[in-house]
Amino acid sequence: MIHTEKVAKLIENTLGVDMHDMQTKYRHRKLIIARVIFTHLLRMLYNYGYSEIGRTLQHNHSTIIYYAKMHRDLTITKDRHYMNAYSKVTEMMQLEAALSHKKEKSAQILEWLREHHDHPDFNIILSDRDKYRQEIDEIELKIKNLTIN
Repeated sequence: MIHTEKVAKLIENTLGVDMHDMQTKYRHRKLIIARVIFTHLLRMLYNYGYSEIGRTLQHNHSTIIYYAKMHRDLTITKDRHYMNAYSKVTEMMQLEAALSHKKEKSAQILEWLREHHDHPDFNIILSDRDKYRQEIDEIELKIKNLTIN
């Protein structure tokens, strides 16, 4: 269930469509695109089955199969609206992964600095941490710019 919540939050933050909206039967283009991306990401990243995704979206498995085929077709034809939305979601996903990695690395450096404050390379390591902090700030700004308020 954590994967569905993670992907749903990603779509909500980038496309402005929340899980409740995706679970409706409405067929607005924005909702269809969100459902197609949601389906594709759960299938490709987490190996979810059609029925499992269907239960999450409150649609039957044949609708989810249709969404999977729709992703393929929209990607092949390079549908402008779909490709823009898909690119935005995948970019946000990559930025969040990079942010998580940088924060973890920065925390490790900080821990090392606390334990080795008298080490000869202290200032070099400190400048590395400052570099990570700057990269974290840049990634957070990119994420903010991609996020729908």
